[in-house]
Amino acid sequence: MQRTGGHMDAPCLLRKSIQHPALVKANVSMINAHIIDDEPDARVLLRALLKSHCPEIHLAGETGGVQESIEYLREHRPDLLFLDVHLRDGSGFEILDYFAPFAFRVIFITAHDTFALRAFRYHAAHYLLKPVLAADLTDAVARALHPAAVQPALFGSLRGSFLTRNLDKIVVNSTTSITVLPLADILRLEGEGNYTTFFMADGEKITASKGIKEFEDMLPESGFCRVHQSHILQICHVRKFLKEDGGYALLRNGDRIPVARRKRDLFLEMLVRSFILFLPLWCYLPN
Repeated sequence: MQRTGGHMDAPCLLRKSIQHPALVKANVSMINAHIIDDEPDARVLLRALLKSHCPEIHLAGETGGVQESIEYLREHRPDLLFLDVHLRDGSGFEILDYFAPFAFRVIFITAHDTFALRAFRYHAAHYLLKPVLAADLTDAVARALHPAAVQPALFGSLRGSFLTRNLDKIVVNSTTSITVLPLADILRLEGEGNYTTFFMADGEKITASKGIKEFEDMLPESGFCRVHQSHILQICHVRKFLKEDGGYALLRNGDRIPVARRKRDLFLEMLVRSFILFLPLWCYLPN
């Protein structure tokens, strides 16, 4: 089904109930939820989808703005919020600010905003892209109800990214933890199947349960380069390019990373651009 951004026929999305396997196995008890969205049509669609596909969710209420939502949440404390980022009288983050530290779980709702999508992915937040589809909803609910998904400590980092429109950290879910990594400290990423290992400047290694392609889509193109099917490098940590054996990037920590032939031109272009950018001032002065 295509996302067109226009009106979608709600009944066509409700013909077949889709319940996430994780929710079936977990035998989840009823969860009180609340929708905060200033678009009535979006609330109607989300309400219908929840009723049809998420029987474990009890929709306790709906509001459409910052002030009325704060007033409602003073009296009622749901387990889960479906929160629109952009509201008619402010931002959904203002509501979270008011109740911080908050105990409820949050699934963000957003329209086609490239920055918003990248921010959510960076911070491993659960989000729904409008117009909401049944499969996306059941997946987001299953993830949000998982104990590891309660991440109030990460809210400040996500909020800061939205306020400054600057993504300088990435949140990585591993099998044992949720870790906030400064982008500047990432030397490289190495992928193996559905797992990716981050190699940090201090020697730490963090393995995430996502393939390297997903992180390639998240990371800034200006600083990171996928030089090989299994490797992404941060250009500023490259010491030199070695021509031997087909070509290797030598990193500051001594790691030698193969550069695929088809990636060599892009890698060298980025390396030269980075070198010129960081040349000291005297390099630009006339003789």
